[in-house]
Amino acid sequence: MDFNFRIAICSYKRYKMLGNKSLKVLEKYNIPKNIIDIFVNNEQEYEIYRPLYPEYNMIIGETGMKEIREFMFNYYNEGDKIWFMDDDICSFKQKSSSGEFKYGMEHISDLKNIIDLGFNECIKENTILFSVNSVVGNRYMKNNISTKLLLCPGWCFGAIIDKECLSLNVAQYEDFERSIKVFKKYGKVIRINYICALQNIEKNEGGMCNDNRINIMKRDLEILKELYSDYFYIRNKPSSLIGVNPTIKSSKKYI
Repeated sequence: MDFNFRIAICSYKRYKMLGNKSLKVLEKYNIPKNIIDIFVNNEQEYEIYRPLYPEYNMIIGETGMKEIREFMFNYYNEGDKIWFMDDDICSFKQKSSSGEFKYGMEHISDLKNIIDLGFNECIKENTILFSVNSVVGNRYMKNNISTKLLLCPGWCFGAIIDKECLSLNVAQYEDFERSIKVFKKYGKVIRINYICALQNIEKNEGGMCNDNRINIMKRDLEILKELYSDYFYIRNKPSSLIGVNPTIKSSKKYI
């Protein structure tokens, strides 16, 4: 089977979760281990992860969410096709027309086909970014592939490497910035709206949860307001950590 993309996963202090979640899912879909790159933050983390996952390519990156993301983009060559995943993905599901499946969703049968579809759509539409739906549930999922400005969630997306376009100014809302920057340059982002990725719903130790998250979120919102005010707005959401959430201004027109 021909794989013309690589898979990149960054992980921090989730030594067992990585294997129990994302790597287990990839193994279920028969994704070969030799195309999977695991990025860790420093040498100390490498010494812990390496014995647990000796069959995977492991790279020492940099500490910090923004820093490790940019390191990952710069690690690859311009034009490389990379599927990025967080380390706590539990499953991939699709919208179902059958009433027999819980929440109107069923497991996808072939992950490679979905990733290939996303990259093929990028090439057809002359853009570099695609993702699955950013929300979970039959009610919110559509049986289409869109090209308008929608959020391509950071926990699961594909990119054809354009290092300048994928560079970041923020850490907490990096997926908002990436979606906007790609749309500004290429005029389209691809979203496969009938597919979603489910993440770990248990207490999420490690990852971004160890950072001073609230202060970083507030700081990054101010940066995004200054840089991209034409592309998103901030709405009240009492259930969020800081009481507000950014929302992308999505054009109603499909390009």
